[in-house]
Amino acid sequence: MPNRNLDPEELKHANALLSEIRERLIALAGDDPLLLFAYRRKVVKELGYDERSKVVFWEVKTVNDSRIRCRAELEEDKFPHVLKQLYNYRVFLEQDRHVEQVESAYRNAAKLLVKLRALADEIGPTLALGPSMIAARQAKKLAVAPLAALAVVDLQADPKGPAWISWKASHEGKLLGKIPMRVLEIPEPLVFAGAQ
Repeated sequence: MPNRNLDPEELKHANALLSEIRERLIALAGDDPLLLFAYRRKVVKELGYDERSKVVFWEVKTVNDSRIRCRAELEEDKFPHVLKQLYNYRVFLEQDRHVEQVESAYRNAAKLLVKLRALADEIGPTLALGPSMIAARQAKKLAVAPLAALAVVDLQADPKGPAWISWKASHEGKLLGKIPMRVLEIPEPLVFAGAQ
């Protein structure tokens, strides 16, 4: 599919946004030119990653899992237990060699899944793999999100029952905005643009 060009009005909006971003980066960096360069480099890197597939670690919990419930005050990176799990992912991914290992392993796994799917299709029934798996197999390099994300799913045996009501009323609000999170009433494929 060919790249779409911006029309004059869209270009005006894009340039205004670019000016705003530049101003905000300058304000963040203050008088430190090295910090300004680091901020710019980070933004460019992350926007580049947005143009290709991104590997995200998901920690999936059901609404009745005590590891996502906040009976006491939140303790950053420690309580509830899931925050410690997400912290461990983050610390692991802070090392470049770990990111490279994850990226390589994911691409290799995608290649194997495509081969296995082709073998399975020969004996039937034919099933399609998701487009993200095909893209990962074909990618020369994948981005790896530096933060893991939490997915909270309802119980299939008791949809919107007491566990769901309790989670929504007492616990969801304590975690919202603290971590990348997706709450699913009905389990579905996890595609989360907010995972950084």
